[in-house]
Amino acid sequence: GLDPDKPNLDVAVLRQLLFGKAVKPVVDFKNLQIHLGDRNIPIDSNGMVEINYAAPPQTEVLTFPYHAVYYKEMDMSVFKDRVVYIGSTSEILHDNHSTPFATGDVKMPGVEAHVHMLDTMLSQQYLYHLPRWVGLLISLLLGILISVVTQRLNAKWGFVVMLLVAGIYGASTIAAFSLARWILPLALPLIVVVA
Repeated sequence: GLDPDKPNLDVAVLRQLLFGKAVKPVVDFKNLQIHLGDRNIPIDSNGMVEINYAAPPQTEVLTFPYHAVYYKEMDMSVFKDRVVYIGSTSEILHDNHSTPFATGDVKMPGVEAHVHMLDTMLSQQYLYHLPRWVGLLISLLLGILISVVTQRLNAKWGFVVMLLVAGIYGASTIAAFSLARWILPLALPLIVVVA
Protein backbone atom coordinates (compact mmCIF):
# COMPACT_ATOMS: atom_id res chain seq x y z
CA GLY A 1 0.00 0.00 0.00
CA LEU A 2 0.81 3.65 0.07
CA ASP A 3 2.61 5.12 3.07
CA PRO A 4 1.39 8.72 3.45
CA ASP A 5 4.62 9.70 5.22
CA LYS A 6 6.85 8.29 2.49
CA PRO A 7 5.68 9.31 -0.99
CA ASN A 8 6.91 7.20 -3.86
CA LEU A 9 9.84 8.35 -5.94
CA ASP A 10 7.79 10.05 -8.64
CA VAL A 11 5.54 11.96 -6.22
CA ALA A 12 8.68 13.08 -4.38
CA VAL A 13 10.28 14.24 -7.64
CA LEU A 14 7.08 16.08 -8.65
CA ARG A 15 6.92 17.72 -5.22
CA GLN A 16 10.54 18.88 -5.42
CA LEU A 17 10.13 20.06 -9.01
CA LEU A 18 6.96 22.11 -8.41
CA PHE A 19 7.04 23.12 -4.76
CA GLY A 20 10.42 22.34 -3.22
CA LYS A 21 9.91 20.86 0.22
CA ALA A 22 7.31 23.48 1.16
CA VAL A 23 4.40 21.16 0.37
CA LYS A 24 3.75 17.74 1.83
CA PRO A 25 1.67 15.20 -0.10
CA VAL A 26 -1.60 14.33 1.64
CA VAL A 27 -3.16 10.96 0.84
CA ASP A 28 -6.96 11.07 0.77
CA PHE A 29 -8.25 7.49 0.57
CA LYS A 30 -11.84 8.67 0.96
CA ASN A 31 -11.73 10.60 -2.32
CA LEU A 32 -8.97 8.42 -3.82
CA GLN A 33 -6.53 11.27 -4.39
CA ILE A 34 -3.13 12.52 -3.36
CA HIS A 35 -3.27 16.25 -2.72
CA LEU A 36 0.02 17.95 -3.57
CA GLY A 37 -0.25 21.70 -3.39
CA ASP A 38 -2.83 22.73 -5.98
CA ARG A 39 -2.70 19.32 -7.65
CA ASN A 40 -4.96 16.34 -7.09
CA ILE A 41 -3.48 13.06 -8.27
CA PRO A 42 -6.09 10.29 -8.68
CA ILE A 43 -5.28 6.95 -7.06
CA ASP A 44 -7.04 3.60 -6.97
CA SER A 45 -8.17 1.86 -3.78
CA ASN A 46 -4.63 0.46 -3.35
CA GLY A 47 -3.08 3.93 -3.52
CA MET A 48 -1.68 3.39 -7.01
CA VAL A 49 -1.61 5.88 -9.88
CA GLU A 50 -2.09 4.44 -13.36
CA ILE A 51 0.64 5.48 -15.78
CA ASN A 52 -0.45 7.08 -19.04
CA TYR A 53 2.43 5.91 -21.23
CA ALA A 54 3.24 8.54 -23.83
CA ALA A 55 5.30 6.40 -26.19
CA PRO A 56 6.75 2.95 -26.84
CA PRO A 57 9.79 1.75 -24.89
CA GLN A 58 13.14 3.33 -25.68
CA THR A 59 11.79 5.88 -28.19
CA GLU A 60 11.08 9.19 -26.40
CA VAL A 61 13.26 9.13 -23.29
CA LEU A 62 16.87 10.16 -23.74
CA THR A 63 19.27 7.61 -22.28
CA PHE A 64 23.01 7.79 -21.81
CA PRO A 65 25.50 5.15 -20.71
CA TYR A 66 26.48 5.62 -17.08
CA HIS A 67 30.21 5.51 -17.85
CA ALA A 68 29.84 8.32 -20.42
CA VAL A 69 28.27 10.53 -17.78
CA TYR A 70 30.59 9.47 -14.96
CA TYR A 71 33.74 10.10 -17.02
CA LYS A 72 32.21 13.18 -18.71
CA GLU A 73 32.74 11.69 -22.16
CA MET A 74 29.73 13.57 -23.45
CA ASP A 75 28.19 17.03 -23.52
CA MET A 76 27.00 17.46 -19.93
CA SER A 77 24.84 20.47 -20.83
CA VAL A 78 22.07 18.06 -21.89
CA PHE A 79 21.25 17.71 -18.18
CA LYS A 80 20.83 21.43 -17.49
CA ASP A 81 17.33 22.24 -16.20
CA ARG A 82 16.23 18.61 -16.67
CA VAL A 83 14.91 15.92 -14.39
CA VAL A 84 17.38 13.03 -14.42
CA TYR A 85 16.55 9.47 -13.44
CA ILE A 86 19.40 7.01 -13.02
CA GLY A 87 18.67 3.35 -13.60
CA SER A 88 19.30 0.29 -15.66
CA THR A 89 17.98 -0.36 -19.13
CA SER A 90 19.62 -3.77 -19.38
CA GLU A 91 17.39 -6.83 -19.82
CA ILE A 92 19.86 -8.83 -17.71
CA LEU A 93 18.79 -7.03 -14.52
CA HIS A 94 15.11 -7.95 -15.08
CA ASP A 95 13.74 -4.46 -14.46
CA ASN A 96 11.89 -4.36 -17.76
CA HIS A 97 8.11 -4.37 -17.92
CA SER A 98 5.30 -4.93 -20.39
CA THR A 99 3.36 -1.77 -21.20
CA PRO A 100 0.50 -0.98 -23.58
CA PHE A 101 3.08 0.13 -26.16
CA ALA A 102 5.43 -2.83 -25.70
CA THR A 103 5.55 -5.11 -28.71
CA GLY A 104 7.15 -8.52 -29.00
CA ASP A 105 10.22 -8.85 -26.84
CA VAL A 106 10.72 -5.09 -26.37
CA LYS A 107 9.81 -4.20 -22.79
CA MET A 108 10.06 -0.87 -21.01
CA PRO A 109 12.93 -0.39 -18.56
CA GLY A 110 11.68 0.41 -15.05
CA VAL A 111 13.55 3.71 -15.01
CA GLU A 112 11.72 4.75 -18.19
CA ALA A 113 8.38 3.81 -16.59
CA HIS A 114 9.24 6.30 -13.82
CA VAL A 115 9.76 9.00 -16.49
CA HIS A 116 6.31 8.25 -17.92
CA MET A 117 4.81 8.36 -14.41
CA LEU A 118 6.32 11.79 -13.80
CA ASP A 119 5.10 12.92 -17.23
CA THR A 120 1.58 11.70 -16.37
CA MET A 121 1.58 13.74 -13.16
CA LEU A 122 3.19 16.85 -14.69
CA SER A 123 0.83 16.91 -17.66
CA GLN A 124 -2.12 15.78 -15.51
CA GLN A 125 -3.12 13.43 -18.32
CA TYR A 126 -4.55 10.79 -15.99
CA LEU A 127 -6.44 7.68 -17.04
CA TYR A 128 -9.93 7.15 -15.66
CA HIS A 129 -11.93 3.96 -15.18
CA LEU A 130 -15.68 3.73 -14.87
CA PRO A 131 -16.99 2.09 -11.71
CA ARG A 132 -17.59 -1.65 -12.21
CA TRP A 133 -21.36 -1.23 -11.86
CA VAL A 134 -21.41 1.15 -14.83
CA GLY A 135 -19.74 -1.48 -16.99
CA LEU A 136 -22.35 -4.01 -15.91
CA LEU A 137 -25.12 -1.49 -16.66
CA ILE A 138 -23.68 -0.84 -20.14
CA SER A 139 -23.63 -4.60 -20.76
CA LEU A 140 -27.21 -4.97 -19.59
CA LEU A 141 -28.44 -2.08 -21.74
CA LEU A 142 -26.62 -3.37 -24.82
CA GLY A 143 -28.10 -6.82 -24.24
CA ILE A 144 -31.61 -5.37 -23.99
CA LEU A 145 -31.02 -3.23 -27.08
CA ILE A 146 -29.86 -6.20 -29.15
CA SER A 147 -32.78 -8.35 -27.93
CA VAL A 148 -35.41 -5.71 -28.71
CA VAL A 149 -33.98 -4.72 -32.09
CA THR A 150 -33.26 -8.23 -33.40
CA GLN A 151 -36.31 -10.14 -32.12
CA ARG A 152 -38.28 -9.49 -35.32
CA LEU A 153 -35.40 -9.75 -37.76
CA ASN A 154 -34.23 -12.81 -39.62
CA ALA A 155 -30.81 -14.26 -38.81
CA LYS A 156 -28.99 -12.37 -41.56
CA TRP A 157 -30.27 -8.92 -40.54
CA GLY A 158 -29.90 -9.79 -36.85
CA PHE A 159 -26.26 -10.56 -37.51
CA VAL A 160 -25.82 -7.25 -39.36
CA VAL A 161 -27.40 -5.32 -36.45
CA MET A 162 -25.19 -7.18 -33.96
CA LEU A 163 -22.05 -6.26 -35.93
CA LEU A 164 -23.22 -2.67 -36.24
CA VAL A 165 -23.88 -2.31 -32.49
CA ALA A 166 -20.57 -4.02 -31.66
CA GLY A 167 -18.73 -1.70 -34.07
CA ILE A 168 -20.39 1.43 -32.71
CA TYR A 169 -19.64 0.42 -29.12
CA GLY A 170 -16.04 -0.50 -29.99
CA ALA A 171 -15.57 2.86 -31.72
CA SER A 172 -17.09 4.66 -28.73
CA THR A 173 -14.55 3.02 -26.39
CA ILE A 174 -11.73 4.23 -28.62
CA ALA A 175 -13.24 7.73 -28.78
CA ALA A 176 -13.72 7.86 -24.99
CA PHE A 177 -10.07 6.96 -24.49
CA SER A 178 -8.73 9.26 -27.20
CA LEU A 179 -10.80 12.29 -26.25
CA ALA A 180 -11.08 12.03 -22.46
CA ARG A 181 -8.71 9.21 -21.33
CA TRP A 182 -11.69 7.13 -20.10
CA ILE A 183 -11.14 3.38 -20.15
CA LEU A 184 -14.49 1.72 -20.86
CA PRO A 185 -15.14 -1.99 -20.45
CA LEU A 186 -14.85 -3.80 -23.76
CA ALA A 187 -14.92 -7.58 -23.32
CA LEU A 188 -18.17 -8.09 -21.38
CA PRO A 189 -20.29 -5.64 -23.42
CA LEU A 190 -19.09 -7.19 -26.68
CA ILE A 191 -19.72 -10.71 -25.39
CA VAL A 192 -23.26 -9.64 -24.47
CA VAL A 193 -23.77 -8.15 -27.94
CA VAL A 194 -22.58 -11.20 -29.87
CA ALA A 195 -23.97 -13.91 -27.55
